[in-house]
Amino acid sequence: MAVRDTLMQGIQEYYEANRYTDVIVQVGDQSFHCHRIVLSAVSKFFDAMYSSGMRESREDRVRLKDITPPVFKLVISYVYKDTDVLTEHTAEDLFKTSSLLQIDSLLTKCETFMENKMNSENCLGVWKLARAFHNTNLEAKCWTYIQKRFEEIRLTDEFVRLELDELCEIIKEDDLAVIREENVCDAVLRWVDAEEDERRVSIGIVFSHLRLTLLSLEYLLNELDSLQLIQSNDICAKLVRQAVKIHALPAKRNDQCHLLQPQRERSNKETVLTVIGRRLKENGERITELIAYSFAQQRWYSLHPTPPDMGEEFATCCHGDDLFITGGTSKLNSCYYFSSKLSRWRSRASMTSGRYRHCMVSVKDVLYVLGGYNAGTMKSVEEYDVRNDMWRPVGDLHIGVDASCAVALGNKIYTFGGWLGCAEETAAIQCFNTETYACTHVSNLPSPSKFTRAVVCRNRIEVLCSEGKLVSFIENGSTKLIGKIPNFYRKNFSMIRDNSDSARLLVLGGEDTYEYRKTRSEGTHHRDIYAITGEDVSVCEDRQFPTMMEVEGCYYMFINKQEFHTDYEKMLIEFDV
Repeated sequence: MAVRDTLMQGIQEYYEANRYTDVIVQVGDQSFHCHRIVLSAVSKFFDAMYSSGMRESREDRVRLKDITPPVFKLVISYVYKDTDVLTEHTAEDLFKTSSLLQIDSLLTKCETFMENKMNSENCLGVWKLARAFHNTNLEAKCWTYIQKRFEEIRLTDEFVRLELDELCEIIKEDDLAVIREENVCDAVLRWVDAEEDERRVSIGIVFSHLRLTLLSLEYLLNELDSLQLIQSNDICAKLVRQAVKIHALPAKRNDQCHLLQPQRERSNKETVLTVIGRRLKENGERITELIAYSFAQQRWYSLHPTPPDMGEEFATCCHGDDLFITGGTSKLNSCYYFSSKLSRWRSRASMTSGRYRHCMVSVKDVLYVLGGYNAGTMKSVEEYDVRNDMWRPVGDLHIGVDASCAVALGNKIYTFGGWLGCAEETAAIQCFNTETYACTHVSNLPSPSKFTRAVVCRNRIEVLCSEGKLVSFIENGSTKLIGKIPNFYRKNFSMIRDNSDSARLLVLGGEDTYEYRKTRSEGTHHRDIYAITGEDVSVCEDRQFPTMMEVEGCYYMFINKQEFHTDYEKMLIEFDV
């Protein structure tokens, strides 16, 4: 017999015969005669006690609290006899006791046992137990299980017994595996219903962690908007109204990017920054590309198929999660759209009047093209019915312009500056009313400017001119110069609000204007991204544009992750395509 086996057998016999015991462990109304050296060898708690030199280390009797006699009897059986004491009925109590007494070997056995027995019915209880005893190892394993099996767990009795902070921690998890985001909301409502009188006061806190903008419009209107529980809570009612607004007004989706909530990691979709633009290949060929920046992976991807070749100076516009492009020097009357759901380009009805260097804006379920150039600067405005695929002329600008920009604020479209033809620029700010189809000259930029870009920021419009001046405009007609990007003389750049910081504007890419190009010897295209916050202007360090490009438009869109199979920067290095 090995020495180890002999030693174990001897210790067991001495315990049973009550020989050489030197301490009595008092648990409740029962006494256990033990050996200090044995207890200290397996328990850090006892080791620390007997090596401390304090009064307890010299006494013959030790009292243990928060432990029951039957459980300690199992611990003694494990310590002296190496008995397998773990069952589904004893595992939780032995986990608690081995945690308190710091019996690592028994604790490890408890962790393994509970992990192997984990299921949808008990995993929340095990998770809460692990958190209570700061057992990060078991807690992490439970958390992974909760993430993967949420759809089953949300239906259990344990789920409705969660505390408020526990529920919030689960539903806000990015890696939660859900079939539909509506199921998370259903689970929250079930949790509230279980103890409605007590929990209704906390529903605003819970709803702030729900991703309501990812719910379907039908669910928002039929299941949430009609609930008295929701309408009686100001926070919930506001959040639901915001989500409904985003769905009901697809034309405003990018203006409200700060309200869009990210898809979960396990979703088959992801919110990306989509950019359509043109770049020069090494052989001098100019090509049009559609690329997307994944915020989760911090990487640029090429989206396929490539856009139709529209030539130069086409217009772009995002309507919901679909991207529309019209006109251009190669296909003056054309209209195409990119379906983010299908990841395909589709041809649509042609405009009645072909054009390029024009503006395009989405208002409700209608697109508008304004001005542009076709053998002369144009004044005409056309309206496109997205649902019925029909174009019709609806009016004229007050002043015909091309190389202008336009944004919508409510039912009004504002254009800023532009080209009048014959090298003459204008500072005019025009307002086209989409209800009356009338256009008026409402104000002026500080100076004439073409190739402008504008973004709606709540109740005002920020305009970036081609010479780098940033101008703020409000509907009463007043304008204010609020900043300037140094040495910025560009056209065909793009500007968008930062989805992670609604107060910050991002300016991407562009090409030097003809006037500025003559003064430079280096390349005329750019890949930098500027960040503008108020009067502060800086080169954006946290995002890098992948290549020098003229940017015709950039938008936030939901794209299927399966489309992210071509690393754009890697493609540029390996292939000049």
